[in-house]
Amino acid sequence: MNWNLHMNKNQWVSVCSELVYKYDRDRMMCISLAPIEKRELLLAILAFNHEISIIPELVSEPLLGEIRIQWWTDSLISIYKGEKPEHPVALGLSAAIQTCGLSKCLFDHFLVNRSFDLKRSRPATLDDLEIYARGTSGALHELMAEVLVDKPNKKVRNAASNAGTAWALVGLLRAIPFHESQGRSYLPSNMNSDAGIVAVAKAAERCIYEARSVRQHVPYSLLPVMLPITLVEYNLRKLIRCGYDPEVFNLRGPGVGRLLSFYWKALRKRY
Repeated sequence: MNWNLHMNKNQWVSVCSELVYKYDRDRMMCISLAPIEKRELLLAILAFNHEISIIPELVSEPLLGEIRIQWWTDSLISIYKGEKPEHPVALGLSAAIQTCGLSKCLFDHFLVNRSFDLKRSRPATLDDLEIYARGTSGALHELMAEVLVDKPNKKVRNAASNAGTAWALVGLLRAIPFHESQGRSYLPSNMNSDAGIVAVAKAAERCIYEARSVRQHVPYSLLPVMLPITLVEYNLRKLIRCGYDPEVFNLRGPGVGRLLSFYWKALRKRY
C-alpha cells in the first residue's frame, strides 16, 4: 500500500487508534488513563503489535510471513538511523522512539519471538511457552513502560514484563478454539490438552503474583501498563468457573463484572 509521504501526526494517530480500538480494545481502555501525549505513543506500540500478530493469518506459507517480519525489522533499523518512514504505524513508532528513546533490543526480541507464530508448531514445554509470552507481550509492555517512566529500573521492568506475560498466557487460552480452527495450538506438547490449560493458567497466576509483589516500587504513572492484570485476573476466575473450558468461557461473553473490576481498581489507582 502506498502511504502519504506527508502524513501528519493526527493522521497516524487516527490510524493507530482505529486499529487498537478494533483489535485490542481492552488495552486501549487501560492506556486511556495515560496523559494524552503518552497515550498516542502507546497506541502506536499496540498498533505495531497488531500489525505483527496478524501476519500468520495473512500469509499462505511461513516464508511470506518471514518477509513481512523482515520488512518491519528493516523499518525499525531505518527509524533508529533517523530516517522517516511512510507507513502510519511506523510513523507512530518513530515518534515513540525519538521521544522516549525506546530500547531497540526489545523490538528485536519481540520480532524474533513472533516468528514462532509462523511455524505452526507447539511449544515443547511450559517453559518454552512462557519464554514466548515474555518475549512477545512481555517485551511489548516493557516498551510501554519506557514511554510512561523515565529510565525504568529493574523492578519496574519486571512488573511490566510480568503483566504482559500474564496477558499473553490468558489470551492464548481464550484463543484456543480459534487456533484449533486454524490447525494451531500453543499448549505445551509434553502435556495433554486439559493438563496444559491448567498449567498455563497457573503460570499466568504466578506472573500476576510477581507483578503485584513489587507494587510498592511501581510509580502511579505505570498504571496504564499494569491495569491489564485486573482484566487477566477476572478472565482467569471466569475460566476456572467454566471448568477450564475455553469454549464455554467464550460462549458466556465478557460480562459486566469485568468492567466493574477494572474501574474499581482504576479509581483506587491499584492493580
